[in-house]
Amino acid sequence: MDIFKLNKAKTSLKGSITRIVIFMDNVSEHVDITELEVELKKIDQLQRKIEELKELLFGIETSKPTEEAEFEEDLYNCETHLDNLAVRVKKLRFNSINISLSVTAVEKNKYENGTFAQTKIPPIILPHPLFGKI
Repeated sequence: MDIFKLNKAKTSLKGSITRIVIFMDNVSEHVDITELEVELKKIDQLQRKIEELKELLFGIETSKPTEEAEFEEDLYNCETHLDNLAVRVKKLRFNSINISLSVTAVEKNKYENGTFAQTKIPPIILPHPLFGKI
């Protein structure tokens, strides 16, 4: 593999990171935990891809030292960005789990303590069977 193909792979990697950043910037606090788990898996896959690209870079002997240094710096920046994204996703996931658990606990306490609002339905007046038409 030459440096040109590695740069294409790096560009694809950066695009994937950008999509995750956009997702995180637009996500609400009440996001589904499953979506956050999926994003964490994507981040993990991208981190493995960075390691693969590093290994491939060391296998190239024809590239210039400046190209190698620039490529390594870009990969380091991508890796740092992914680490920061992973922290953001994990914090949001933790907060979502806590919110979910606290809401569940409040609802459970309401029913156990009998402090929940009871709905009163007005009585239904039915005709007496003897007065009905047959």
